Amino acid sequence: MNKNQGFSLIELLISMALLSIVMLMVVQFMSTTTMANKKTRNNLEVQTEASMVMLNLEDTLVTATYVSVSPWAYSAFELENESSISKDKREDTRSTASLTTDLGAGFSYDLVPDYYGEYCKSASATDERRAIVNMDTYQLAGKAKGTYYPLSGDIESGNKRSFRVLQQGGTNYYIIPGDIYVEYYTTQPGGDRYLNYAIYRLLGNGDGTFSLYMYRSPENEDKSAELNRFLKARAKCTMTGDEGLLTKHLQDFYMSADADGNALIFNFVSEVGKYKYNVVQTVKFRNSNVLTVSPQKLFKEDGTGIPTP
Repeated sequence: MNKNQGFSLIELLISMALLSIVMLMVVQFMSTTTMANKKTRNNLEVQTEASMVMLNLEDTLVTATYVSVSPWAYSAFELENESSISKDKREDTRSTASLTTDLGAGFSYDLVPDYYGEYCKSASATDERRAIVNMDTYQLAGKAKGTYYPLSGDIESGNKRSFRVLQQGGTNYYIIPGDIYVEYYTTQPGGDRYLNYAIYRLLGNGDGTFSLYMYRSPENEDKSAELNRFLKARAKCTMTGDEGLLTKHLQDFYMSADADGNALIFNFVSEVGKYKYNVVQTVKFRNSNVLTVSPQKLFKEDGTGIPTP
């Protein structure tokens, strides 16, 4: 019985040291596993969300019959690397400010299709409007010299340019789209064909990131008789709370256009938990005349006031 003296102090200290080492290894393993799981979740979340945003845009745009875009910021950019962008990967377009279209800080106009003159005229207008593009300014020209659409009395107003303004000299210029307005037709079960619209709106979050919202009109109501459909769609896309919210994780969101190729080009970066996912996608319209018209119907104005095919 005298030999049953328990652990000595040294033995106890050694045991505690070994136990501490084991516990530290367990804690580090658990911490590493937790961080790996969190990173995996963030990776999956940002990829899934970015893919869903692109699928939503593509699903709406491919069936479009009309598209117009208003810039979020009155600037245009030339991307240094179109396949991997971030905030330090875009060039300020001071180097392109000398272009006749004044890209850069002077980019203060909406982008519309080449046949915009016909689209924007009022119901009472009877004049025939050709698709005439002034290739110096990319304005949509009328028959009379110095006349550009929209005219006084048309259903829209403001400074408009052809989507062609984003492609000059073999370079694609990108804008941050504030509003992407889309019109499309739906066919109801009874066979009725209705004109409807959707709009995407970009909102800054105040920390250098963006949120993207969407509003889609009821598809069982024909909107063809409505005036100022773009303004109505914009007013209904109120951006309050999570209503219509597609994502609030956009770090960058750029758009360009290929009018002759009848396509829009998107390049954006989503970020969740410091994990970034870059999407580069070209959306081609099924309708061959969304951004332009057939070549034999497109006229160009060279500044003399005489449109030529």
